[in-house]
Amino acid sequence: MAWRRPFGDRAAASGTVVEGQVEQISNGSVQYIGEKGGNDAPPTYQDASGAPVENNSPLGYSVGPVTITLLNITMMIGAGIYSTPASILAGTGSVGVSFVYWTLGYLL
Repeated sequence: MAWRRPFGDRAAASGTVVEGQVEQISNGSVQYIGEKGGNDAPPTYQDASGAPVENNSPLGYSVGPVTITLLNITMMIGAGIYSTPASILAGTGSVGVSFVYWTLGYLL
């Protein structure tokens, strides 16, 4: 494929990102914008034609013990609805008995 540029001929990305500053970085013909994030986050790079980079997240970065507990419970319940019936059916060997166990598990 003679029409393609080999990877070795491409210019390397140039530029540095300092906290609080937005800097335009060039990688060949593509322009990127880099901005150092808050809360010791690594720099964020995106195409220069895209939406602006947010330095401070409007949603915040705090995750407390209540949030962690609720996320864990919802992941267990969400995954359990798909994985538990197969396990019960494999353990009992009968569809009727698996429905009985499934109902007992719901009531507990």
